[in-house]
Amino acid sequence: MRADAFLARPRLVAVLALLLTAAGVLAWLDMPRQEDPTLPYRAGVVVVPVPGADAAAVERLVLRRVEDRLAEVDGVKHLTGTARTGVAIVRIDLLDRVQRVQPVWDEIRRALAEVRAELPAAAGEPLLDDRTYDVQAGLIALTGGDPLRLRRAARSLQRELQGVPGTRRVVLSGDPGEQVTVRLDESAAAQLGLDAATLARLLAGRNQGLPAGTLAAGGRTLALRPGDEFTSIDELAATAIPLPDGRTVELRQVAQVVEEPARPADELARLGGAPAVTLGAIPADGIDVVDWGRRLRARLDQLRPGLAPLQAVELSWQPRQVDERLRQLGVALAEAVLYVAAVMVLSMGLRLGTVVAAVVPVVVCAGLALYAAGGGVLHQISIAALVIALGLLVDDAVVMAEGIQARLDRGEGRDQAVRGAVAALAMPLLAATGTTMAAFVPMLLAGGVAADFTRALPIVLLLTLALSYLAAMALTPLMAGRLLRARSGHGGDHLLARLGRRLGGFAAARPWTVATTAALAVAAALALWPLVPQRYFPAADRAVVLVDLRLPEGTHLDATAAASAAVESALAARSEVALVAAWAGRGAPHFYYALEDLPASPQVAQVVAVLRERRQLDAMLAWARATLPAAVPAATVTVRQLEQGPPLAAPVEVRVFHPNGARLAEAVAAVRTRLRAIPGAISVREDAGGGAAVLRLTVDDAAAARAGLDRSGVALALLARTRGLPAGSFRGGDDPLPIRVVAGAGEQEAGEGVGGWRLAGATPLGAVAVATPDWVPAVIHHRDRRRTGSVLADPAPGSSPDAIVAAFAADPPALPAGTTWELGGEAEGQAESNGGMVAALPIGLLVLVGFLLWEFDSVRRVLIILVTVPLAACGVVPGLLAGGQPFGFMALLGVMSLAGIVVKNAIVLVDLADRRLEAGDGIDAALAAAVGERIRPILLTTACTVLGLVPLAFSPGTLWPPLAWTVIIGLCASTLLTLAVVPALYRLLIRR
Repeated sequence: MRADAFLARPRLVAVLALLLTAAGVLAWLDMPRQEDPTLPYRAGVVVVPVPGADAAAVERLVLRRVEDRLAEVDGVKHLTGTARTGVAIVRIDLLDRVQRVQPVWDEIRRALAEVRAELPAAAGEPLLDDRTYDVQAGLIALTGGDPLRLRRAARSLQRELQGVPGTRRVVLSGDPGEQVTVRLDESAAAQLGLDAATLARLLAGRNQGLPAGTLAAGGRTLALRPGDEFTSIDELAATAIPLPDGRTVELRQVAQVVEEPARPADELARLGGAPAVTLGAIPADGIDVVDWGRRLRARLDQLRPGLAPLQAVELSWQPRQVDERLRQLGVALAEAVLYVAAVMVLSMGLRLGTVVAAVVPVVVCAGLALYAAGGGVLHQISIAALVIALGLLVDDAVVMAEGIQARLDRGEGRDQAVRGAVAALAMPLLAATGTTMAAFVPMLLAGGVAADFTRALPIVLLLTLALSYLAAMALTPLMAGRLLRARSGHGGDHLLARLGRRLGGFAAARPWTVATTAALAVAAALALWPLVPQRYFPAADRAVVLVDLRLPEGTHLDATAAASAAVESALAARSEVALVAAWAGRGAPHFYYALEDLPASPQVAQVVAVLRERRQLDAMLAWARATLPAAVPAATVTVRQLEQGPPLAAPVEVRVFHPNGARLAEAVAAVRTRLRAIPGAISVREDAGGGAAVLRLTVDDAAAARAGLDRSGVALALLARTRGLPAGSFRGGDDPLPIRVVAGAGEQEAGEGVGGWRLAGATPLGAVAVATPDWVPAVIHHRDRRRTGSVLADPAPGSSPDAIVAAFAADPPALPAGTTWELGGEAEGQAESNGGMVAALPIGLLVLVGFLLWEFDSVRRVLIILVTVPLAACGVVPGLLAGGQPFGFMALLGVMSLAGIVVKNAIVLVDLADRRLEAGDGIDAALAAAVGERIRPILLTTACTVLGLVPLAFSPGTLWPPLAWTVIIGLCASTLLTLAVVPALYRLLIRR
């Protein structure tokens, strides 16, 4: 198709522009909104309960077998296994290249079904959760009542909220559980000849809920209901219990029957120091989270009166945050559009400025319409991408409008000027636009969580760049032909043109001076690099303090809850804190996309403090780090804030591997000592967990037989005295509840008195078994099927994970023979993200060089253009220092964006210099004329890009300022240098 094909169809161009603009406006109003992009579900967790087994047995009998089978599934990248008393946990991470994740998860489910046959009979079914990235966008706490009332109200509210359109599921946390306890009166039972095991079997047999079939009667089907279930607590308490002498008694005569919280509880939650149960509502994929939040809140408000006197408190409400964040970015986008239009009109005049400025809303709206048509969602990445695109998309329009105006000023007719400019600029602008687009190809093709998070950025930029070129070929000539007029006596000799010609002439006359000065400027900027703080993923901008508590392995949940209460009280006493919530036995619900889930374990707790203002966060973190560890001396206390990027256990992590547990513990201790000695490393801790106390019972089989017992009988008798024996389910309420027969005080029995526990009849435990204290591994960790232990640390304020890791790698500790170590944490995430970008970089370079060679067919000209890329360093380092921003992933995206812009500026200079030479100018005159003619389009593009990014540079968030400052200062410096360096290099390399 000819470059000027659209010029013959002005009505088609006008109608398409109007339709695409309208489609973009409608897309803005109707597109789904959410805070962050939805990440592929490449992480999952498998949980296998193994009742009664210690960590070593769980590892040997369950964990290794599950890991071996899962390792055979194609698409699995990492397996992180944990064996604890009574449970095996395997975290599964899929390869970054896996885009269609569901088939892989289906294969994993089949693998788990197959491995189930190899597991011990006592092991439960392996349960897979493949939606661990789900964010509980609406987190609500119910408080103001006793645990059972809270639980029942929460489950009722859960059912109601799940019915709100757009809600995928509602998850309960801090659920204390519920059971029907039959607490046996031991003395009464002993007198009547009853024991807990006999009673549990009897009750289970009466509570089967078995089908009894149907009858055909009178042409109808009549179902038989045998009445073999207990329908009320009174019925259960009144059931007749046969005695050995033939008499019967009601159950209530020998036992107390109560509904109560599960014992022992698995997890607990508190709000403001009072018991609570939290509900986390998860929206469906691809919906408007803001609208969903309104529906959810409206339904919650309808239900509040029925909850009284309980209160439903919103702990985290992502729809509000989404609305505020997108409003801020929407305002930034509108401001940027106005800035660009104002710059165009003020610098180019009313007619010429209007021609260029009119392209901006058309391209932005058209890009938004196409993005929406492809299933795009409005979130902070996609909107910010539109802001970044504003400066890039005016470049083609400025060059085209300037070209047409210059021809009109030289006396060409309107049609001749328009067609001549389109024909002359079609190929150079295509090459320039193509090379700019090539700079974003690595971002588009890169793998990793960080690349998944920012994927909308290159998509939106590539769409708008392509549309900007089409607009420059069609819409800009159409408007220019209607609005522009020849300017008498102008000749294009404005102030910038004169300055440009002088600059180009100076560079051509002194090429070595210019090239040397530029090289020195780059070297000086790079010398400042050590002053730039390094932080690959920035902290989040939420006013939230997280406090993680890890007590020694074997700590009871009640003791963990008591420890977290001390931290809660200290935080609640601070005036900066708006509310404090705590979870014991687990971490906080997944209310933020990058929140690392703490392992569910009785010795783990997490406290979340929400501050009144964001500006109080740094001071609050410093106070908490200095104060809270002393409040709970028995615990490892870690104070942190929410982070951007992939969920991490800690910014600094060193994994140590050794097959021998003792040697592994040695190595972990050595790494811990070394990290603690590194300046800037704080909250150094390990995940090894030490050991756990157990009481081993050696049964005398002969003595047990004389008492009418065997080993299983002894085990059942002990279970009855501690956790209780299962006796079926009670189905008299909304949900079935387990019935447990308990003899004695349950877990509260004094451990040192176990020898006096009565078993069958009057037989004491000490008469048939010897109790011996022992110490066993409490937890065993695996990484890709190898035994491992991790040492974790956080950077102190003013320090960086990179500096700590570099110091450790430069001087690692001496480790036992056979030990290996690797880095996790931010270093691993950075390596994976950079690796994904580097892997895609050759494709981007190939596209870029391909466009350049296609346009110029000259290796020397391509080298001139590529040499301008390092010039961006002159501004990147000062830009980050001026803005007080760290260098990380977002700054790296800014550097890549700069490369495309700088290359585009160089292309239009080289192209015009070539055309001047072909017209007969000398090389010095050609270079002076090229800079004089192109300086205004280049400076205008730079000004528009900078002004468009100013709102992001000063935005209250933490994600965008590093990118904005990188591009703003980097572009200013590189643009000025490019205007001098390109003609200097051209003069040195091009022989004419």
